[in-house]
Formats: sequence, structure tokens, C-alpha cells
Amino acid sequence: MKKAYTQALTRFRDRAAAFLAGQSALWKGILAFLLGFCFANAALFGSVAPFGPSCVAAAPRKYLTFSLAGAVLGYALSSQSVGNLKYIAAMLLLFAFRKLVREGKTVQSRAIAAAGSAALAVLLPGGILAVYVGLTPYLAVLTLAESCLAGTMAFFLLRTAESVRIRRSVVLLRPAETASLLLCFSVLVIGLGEMPVVGFQAGRCAAALLILTASFLCREGGGAILGLCAGMALALRDTSLLCYTVGWGLGGLAGGLFASAGRLGTAVSLLAASAFAALFSSDGTPRLSIFYEAIPACLLFMCIPVKLLDRLKPYLSGMGSDPEGLDGAAVFRLRYAGESLRQIGEAVSTVSRRLPVPEDDPAAAADETVQEVCTGCERNAVCWGGEYDRMQEAFLTLYKRLGADPPPALADYPEPLLHDCRHPKVVAAALAQRQQAMQRQQGVRRRLQSVQSVVAEQFGGLSGLLEELANRFESVSAYDARATAALTEYLEKQGAGPASTMVCEDMGGRRRAEICLGLSAARRVPLAALADTVSRVCEAEMELCDLSETGSHQRLLFLQHAVYRLDIGVRQIAKDGKLCGDSYDHFTGEDGAAYLLLSDGMGTGGRAALDSAMTCSLLGRLISAGFPFDPALQLVNSAMLVKSSDESLATLDLARVCLFSGETELLKCGAAPTFIRRNGHVGAIAAASLPIGILNGVSSERRSVTLQGGDLLVMVSDGAAGEDASWLKKLLELWHGTAAELAEVIAEQAFERRKDGHTDDITVIAAALKRN
Repeated sequence: MKKAYTQALTRFRDRAAAFLAGQSALWKGILAFLLGFCFANAALFGSVAPFGPSCVAAAPRKYLTFSLAGAVLGYALSSQSVGNLKYIAAMLLLFAFRKLVREGKTVQSRAIAAAGSAALAVLLPGGILAVYVGLTPYLAVLTLAESCLAGTMAFFLLRTAESVRIRRSVVLLRPAETASLLLCFSVLVIGLGEMPVVGFQAGRCAAALLILTASFLCREGGGAILGLCAGMALALRDTSLLCYTVGWGLGGLAGGLFASAGRLGTAVSLLAASAFAALFSSDGTPRLSIFYEAIPACLLFMCIPVKLLDRLKPYLSGMGSDPEGLDGAAVFRLRYAGESLRQIGEAVSTVSRRLPVPEDDPAAAADETVQEVCTGCERNAVCWGGEYDRMQEAFLTLYKRLGADPPPALADYPEPLLHDCRHPKVVAAALAQRQQAMQRQQGVRRRLQSVQSVVAEQFGGLSGLLEELANRFESVSAYDARATAALTEYLEKQGAGPASTMVCEDMGGRRRAEICLGLSAARRVPLAALADTVSRVCEAEMELCDLSETGSHQRLLFLQHAVYRLDIGVRQIAKDGKLCGDSYDHFTGEDGAAYLLLSDGMGTGGRAALDSAMTCSLLGRLISAGFPFDPALQLVNSAMLVKSSDESLATLDLARVCLFSGETELLKCGAAPTFIRRNGHVGAIAAASLPIGILNGVSSERRSVTLQGGDLLVMVSDGAAGEDASWLKKLLELWHGTAAELAEVIAEQAFERRKDGHTDDITVIAAALKRN
């Protein structure tokens, strides 16, 4: 019952998430409506509010109606509803103008057009109204200032939206883009500042919550800047709110300084600053509203889920996408190249299917033989005149008999050829020659089709690899510029200036550091000292997970210390005692997971060892480089198909164990069962898939399970599995030794039990998951 309830809840959650994800256009429209509403409420000195037309001028054409509706509603509900009629008229003019005029192609042209149209739209009704009520110098200057404000804000709004969309992280904005963003934020705070909910200023509470979040994620710099901007924005609306500049500015600064103490330190800092600003106001009267509004903001801030803050960190904190190494253009180029390779592979497959396949055509062979042999014969008119059908049937019958092994003797030729034809042996030779030519064409065609299938599969595999490489770029959600600079500085002091260095976090929040050094420079840096420095710089316990070399460089990969580790033991016994036909490999990948590979080449001895070693080596190198399993398996399968003219088959058994969560994925291609002891219970996971190297297309069967500390995983080849594995399950249930001892015991017992004349190479990989 509980399982059914959990499954139903999971299905509902997945459907709800899919529905919400599919309504992105609606969410963006609602956002445009809310922005229009807030900007319409942003009034300077209580009456100057030209920012609604700015929002309409800068809104994307797709969401123009939403923005207009929100701004009209904001003006209608404000305290100056009659005086806002000129702004509503300006927005209607803008709406008509944008519907009739084509948008510019560049951001600069659209920004200039938005600024000019917003300024002109506000100036026209404002000027007409000023003339109607009596034009004075004050009204003329005020109307001109309103139009300038509307145009300027439209320009900054459009540039800010475009900058945030492209940069994806606030820390990557240029200084001018940052100033534009802060200006838009300030106007938004003005609009939120006078939005009471049941007598409570919910807008100011929301602004305080934003300042708290910025202080915690961006530290003192971001918190102080945001607090000062928000406070000064409220003071521009009402000079009596000048205390907010002190309270929020000081609170943002103090909150960032005490962010190292956690969210509680940030919240207490803002409360203390708000209390100070409330008690020491400019007019001597305590303004306790700033303190009362900070209390719910702090409570809400403490209730924000940690996962949500972690998702916001790459966009607000000092961690963002690397502007050089992780440029969006590089990701686009990788995806474009992958898509091109995929389309090429599909085109090759489509063309190969549509090309005509030559078939064995006895009638065509008979006609060609008649043209060659019978044209100059004196009985041509007799044989192919009155006896045409009879002679044609004889030719076709002989053509079919020539395909037999051995070919027919002269006495077995059809009767018309024996009695009426003057040259039966010449006819038979000509027919046999054409039959052999047709068979050669068919063989070439079949070989070409096989090559075309392999090529198409390789294009698909390469496409998947490039796609995964692009995903890896995007999965680096938090690039730590400070830690990268500190690590680079350390290496330079050691006289080993790195070719490249990067410290970042992946989407799972795990820290990683990649260092590329020249071979000569790598010898100057002790690995132990480097590992300590990486841990200190990254503010986390790091460990070296991969060290690889090319012709001129050495690459070191440090990953955050995992929750689990694998104790691995391996034992092999060759059938003939010389060369084992099984191959294995185990390593830790860039994704923080441990990989176990086992391949059993078909047969025993050198040929089986070659096939299994090739499978393990190629697949291991691709996976250890961070590429996904499916396209890597396609490439390995293609390599097995074309490496020789003989058949090359090998099973594949792969286990991926995440060392942070214990999630384990098993992938099998014709492999023996895998045995797992989980919570004291032993089970076998088998699959009925085919080995690789048999067909052009290859597929694997997958199983998933979550392991915990103390659980065991045992992978075996066919020589150890046998038909009855009950003894192995019982052994695992009672086992309490090391993984190496377990692999030794299983291999020895499997060897002793296989005395039925059907012995095979034996390989056992035992792995015990243990907490660090």
C-alpha cells in the first residue's frame, strides 16, 4: 500500500513538474504583468510616476499585452489615479506603435527605439495636458523631465533584461550593466515600497528579504550596495523614509560581514541595524516600521530551503560561469557540431536504405548470354524463333543449376541445350561468369551496407560525445574565481605556472579542481603539498582522483572527499593456467562515481583476451574522460565490428557507484549475473542482452539500486557463475572479511566446482561500500 501511494505521488509530482515546465510562456507573461504593475506604482516624490510606459516600451513583443495590463492596473489602483491618465494614454500610444512598427534586429537598436518611443509617448499627452491646464515654466520642465525619465528607464530596462539573459550570473556583468541592473532594482523597490497588505508594507518586507539574501550570498559588498540602493530609492519616494537608507545599508554591510556565522548571523545583523535606524531617525521620532518589517523578512529568510539558496548561488555569489573557459558560444558550437554529426549519420542510414539493392536476375543473365554467344550462331533464328520459350526455360534452368556445389556435368544440362545447341559448354561458361559477377556485386553491396551502418553508428556516438561535452560545460554551475586565482598564485610561487587551472562546483554542489601542468613543471610540485593547498583553497577536503599525462602535459583532477569509498578485490583464474580471456578495470570518474568494468571475450586464450581487453580499454578511457555510456558503447561496438574480418564478440558488465549517495547503476551486455548484498539480503541481477560486436546496433540492460555502508557488490564472469549460484549467495550472506579475501574465496570455490569438463576463465570483482 505504501509503495503504491509513493508511486502515485511520484507520478503526480512528475506530471505537475512537466505541466509547469511546459507553461514557461505563461510564467513569463505573469512576470511581465507583475513588473508592469510594480513600475506603474513607482512614484518619485509621491506624484512623478513615468515608469509604467518604460516597462511597456521595453517588454518583449510576445508579452506586451501582459505588461500593458499590469501597468494599467497599477495606475488605476494608485492614489493618483486621475493624474495617471496621461501615463495610461502614453502606454496606449506605445502599444499601438509597437504593434505597427517592426522591431530592430540588434539590442542597441531596440534599446534606442524603446527609449525614444517611451520619451515621445510620455511627452505628447503630458504636453497636451500642460497646455490645457495652463503652461508654466514649472509644468514644461516637469513634463520634459518625465519624458526623459521614461525614455532612460526604458533603455536601462531593455539592456538589463538582455544582459541578465546572456550573462546568466550577476558577477559576470560589466560595470555599466551592473549599474543598469541596480537602477532597475531601485525603481522596483520604489514600486514595492507602497504596497500595503492588510495595513502591512509587504513590499518593503520583500525588499528586506532580498537584501538578506544578497548579504548572505554576495557577502558585504553585495549586501551593502543593494541595501543602500533600496534605502535611497525609498527616500526618493518619501523623504521621511530616509532612515531606510541607514538601516538597510548598514544591515546589508553587517549581514555580509557576519555571513560566515550562517544565516542566523546575517538575520541578526539586519535586525540590529534596523533597530538602530528606527531609534535614531532624523526627526527624533522613532520609526519602528523599519524594525517591524525586518522581523518577518528575517523569519522568511531562515525558512528558505538550503537547496534553493544553493541554486541561487551561481547567479548572485562570487561563483559564476567562467567567462573564458565556459563561454556560452563554446557550448553552442559543441551542440551544433553534435547535431550536425547526428544528422549526417541519419542521412547515411536513409540513403543506404533507399539505394537499390542488386538482385540475382537469371532472365537478365540469359539475355546477355544470348547477345554474346548466340548472335553469330547459324541456328540463332531456329532456337530463338520458333523455340524461344523452350530455349529461354533451358537457359534459366541451367543458370540455377550452375549455382550448386559441385556444378552440373554436361549430361545434366537441360535437354534443349544438349540436342539443339551447338555450343552448350560456351553457353554454360558465359552463364557461370555472369552468375559470379552478380554474386561479387551482391557481396560488395552487403559489405558496403555493413560499412554504412558502422559509419552511421559512429556518427551517432560522436554526436552523443559532443552533446555530453556541452552538458559538462553547463553542469559546472559555480566557477570560483577567487579559489582559482589563489591556486594559480600558489603554483606560480612554486615555479610551476599552470597551463590552466579551474576550481568550480558541479550541479550536485560538489567541489572540484582541475590543474594542467607542463611535465617539467609538474615535477617541481610535491603531490602531498599540492593536495593540502587545494583543500585549503577550496575550503573542503579534496582528494586526487585522476592523474593523466599527454605528450607534454600532466592533468590532475581533485574532487571533494566523498561520503563513501569502495574496497575492491579482484581474482582471476585462467582456464589453461596461462592467458585469461577476461579483462577488467576499475577507476573513479570525474562525476565522483566509482566504475567497475568486466568483459569476457568469447572463448578462451589469446583471441578472447584481445577482444575483452579492447572492450575494457576503449570503454574505460571514454568513461574516465567523462563521456556518457550510450555513445561510448556505440563507438566500442563499431570498433569491434571493423577491427578484423573475423567475428569479435565480448560481454560487458559495468557498475557505476556514486560515492556521494550510494546510488548504483548496473549495465549489462550479455554478461553474467551480478550479486549484491544489501542490508544483509543477497540478490542476483541478471540480463538477457547480447554481447557487443554482434550487430551494428547495440543495447544494454540497466538496473538501479541504492547501496549503503557495509553493502557488497560482486561481479563475475561466466566461468564463476555456473548454472547454480546458490552457494555464492550463501557465502555472501555469511561473509565478514575484506573484498580481496572475498574475491579469492569465490574464485577458488568456483574453480573447484567446475570439474564437469565445461571450465572457463574465471574472474571475480568484489567491492565493499564503506563510509569514509
